[in-house]
Amino acid sequence: MRCNHCGADAGFMRQQHWECQEIYDGGQARMAALATDAAISGCGSPKLRAELLKTAKDTYSDTERVEHALVRGWMNAADFALDDHLLSADEERALDAYVRDTDIPPRYFRSVEGAADTQKKLGYSRTLRELNEGTLPDPPGAWARGLPFNFMKSETPVWAFEDARYLEDTVKRERVGSSRGGAVRVAKGVYVGGSQFRSRTVETEVTEHVDTGTLALTTKHLYFSGRRKKFRIRYDKVVSFDAYSDGIGVTRDAANARPQTFIVGQGEGWFLCNIVTLASQR
Repeated sequence: MRCNHCGADAGFMRQQHWECQEIYDGGQARMAALATDAAISGCGSPKLRAELLKTAKDTYSDTERVEHALVRGWMNAADFALDDHLLSADEERALDAYVRDTDIPPRYFRSVEGAADTQKKLGYSRTLRELNEGTLPDPPGAWARGLPFNFMKSETPVWAFEDARYLEDTVKRERVGSSRGGAVRVAKGVYVGGSQFRSRTVETEVTEHVDTGTLALTTKHLYFSGRRKKFRIRYDKVVSFDAYSDGIGVTRDAANARPQTFIVGQGEGWFLCNIVTLASQR
């Protein structure tokens, strides 16, 4: 068989020479390191792309791997910036400058594994920073105008989640019982006494998935719209927000109020809880 890298005979049932694979792996690591350093510093000059192209040529890589390395460098720099969940304005400018200067085709941000999640996390952190600084979108973007809600003029949409799951805590009641004792035979076919049956009501609290729909957050309300449930909750009518890894629990200030839970995605609960907290303080 031919070596995948150099094209020479690799031997029986072998797809590459180990020496060629080692050169290839080293080239990938070097390109990722170069791109990461450039992205952290916000410097994506033409010189960087030229150096990556030379490294790719010397280590059996093609130009496709160069674009992937550029995206990976951006992702690594973003992870470094988001290590504390906060994206400073300087860090954001550096990442934006790197993307602009390297001129990475947009399709690679969709095709490289994990790039879409990185963009989402950057959007989360940017929104939290702006809210914390008192900055709000004015007027709301097209994304807000397309939501299925009638927002009040006195509030500003901040964020929305599609396919949010809405859960309610409910109490289920059932009757359970048991019998004791038995009949005593005193003559053929004649019995006295008998078993006694006692029952009681048992209550069990369960959390049920009620609906799936759009969850939107504004500066005054939490909105939800699904096929079966549509409502809004004023922040000042909420007693507490409970943070989960994948969502939040909301307990209203009302008699016999039970928690309402909104699930948006694993690892996204921190953002939802923070954005609700900041928005409710506006």
